Amino acid sequence: MKLSDIIAKIQKGEALTAEEITFLQNIKPLDHDSVKEYLEKDETGKKLLTSLTDSAVTKGINTFKDKTLPGLIDEEVKKKNPELTEDQKKIQQLANDLESMKSEANKAKLKNSAITLGTGKKIPIKLIDFLIGSDEDSTNANIELFATEYTNSIASAVQEQFKTNGRKPDGGGSGTEPNLDDLSDTEYMAKRLTK
Repeated sequence: MKLSDIIAKIQKGEALTAEEITFLQNIKPLDHDSVKEYLEKDETGKKLLTSLTDSAVTKGINTFKDKTLPGLIDEEVKKKNPELTEDQKKIQQLANDLESMKSEANKAKLKNSAITLGTGKKIPIKLIDFLIGSDEDSTNANIELFATEYTNSIASAVQEQFKTNGRKPDGGGSGTEPNLDDLSDTEYMAKRLTK
């Protein structure tokens, strides 16, 4: 039985049956209490209420994210990183300049130390800049390693030259020179004059 059928019957002026009258009497009026009871106790009402609540909450969250959250984030960022005043900017610039000067002074100190050590190891000065490390220990280690490799490379080249040309000087000669300490002064002077 449908309410719309009963309403159509009433509009036509037809008489209602006892069953239809009982049906109409059992219809609860639409008021706050009946709606509340429907939403809380009826399964269909509960599903409808949950759906409406979820939709409202989702809309509220999206509104919060779009309108309120960016402002809160900006405010918190400003708290954590306040804008610097002109004096603070100048102090920051001076601190950066001081750090740069310290770095340059350290680099010059390392270069001087490297030149001193490299000169003692017979390393060409032009190569010293390539051997400077981040601190004195790494610079010294670089120079020691390079000196060792440089010396070994030169020794290897000399050995290769000896293998190719022998150990005789290019001017010829017997290859056996007398010991100059064994010569008398006259013999020594004669030897020097013949050269």
